[in-house]
Amino acid sequence: MTAVIALAAGCSSGSSNSRAAGSGTSGSEASGGKEETAQQRLAAANPNLDPGSPLGGIAAPDFRLTNQFGQQISLSAFRGKIVILAFTDSECTTVCPLTTQAMLVAKQLLGPAGSQVQLLGVGQPDR
Repeated sequence: MTAVIALAAGCSSGSSNSRAAGSGTSGSEASGGKEETAQQRLAAANPNLDPGSPLGGIAAPDFRLTNQFGQQISLSAFRGKIVILAFTDSECTTVCPLTTQAMLVAKQLLGPAGSQVQLLGVGQPDR
């Protein structure tokens, strides 16, 4: 099984209205009276943050994309690794490069465990 984490980096000057579930309520309300989780606190601190959605143990569907060398590659090629997908705009010069750099640093901070993580950037083809 391959675990997939998807990140979306936005390069828009507009404000996003998407919020994490429960981020508009207090910690005790969002968790039914239980203490607020770290993820809820982070989401509340940054309403533009999309914490993603867990698949609940369901395997991510396989798909094929073309890499920068024109070769087809499938998600199943990374079976057994944690795959982090970052959806970025190839012309973005603000948030997207910062997202990529943060992902690289995070992987390095994992030390030897980082060898089990595959970072994949997904962008649109040249226009």
